[in-house]
Amino acid sequence: MAGDVKHGKWTYCVDLAPDEGQRRTRRRGGFATRAEAAREMAAVLDGELRGVYENRRTTVASLLREWLILQKVRLAPNTYAGYQACVERDLIPAFGHHRLLDLRPKHIDEWITAQLDAGRGKVTVYRAASTLRNALNVAVRSWRLRYNPAKHSVPPKPRATE
Repeated sequence: MAGDVKHGKWTYCVDLAPDEGQRRTRRRGGFATRAEAAREMAAVLDGELRGVYENRRTTVASLLREWLILQKVRLAPNTYAGYQACVERDLIPAFGHHRLLDLRPKHIDEWITAQLDAGRGKVTVYRAASTLRNALNVAVRSWRLRYNPAKHSVPPKPRATE
């Protein structure tokens, strides 16, 4: 780790396991303190050991937009439009500012409660929470996240009225 005297920022650099015989070095900077740089370096090494590549800079908004791009090729146009509207209207305003690694079940539960208390329909809230859960499941399957914070936060599916 090294400090930048001019800017007062810290940087770390680690050698990772070779990829197809090529040396891999990860260098990241811009940390305010040595401790913050050391924590991030430890997280990178832990992720390398476990095979989970969590990026502290990824936000929920960027993940949701990446997920939408993946969905576009496999969904019918109207289904995709519904997902896109849900992501842009509900999920990004509510969770987009959070870093992906900082999103917790309590954030999702509080949002669901607030939406229901504000009079939003149960089906609308269910669909939005399910969409978030599905997007986070993709992050878990692609080893970008260790666990899905929305896994147990989705309310039960509302029953159709007879």
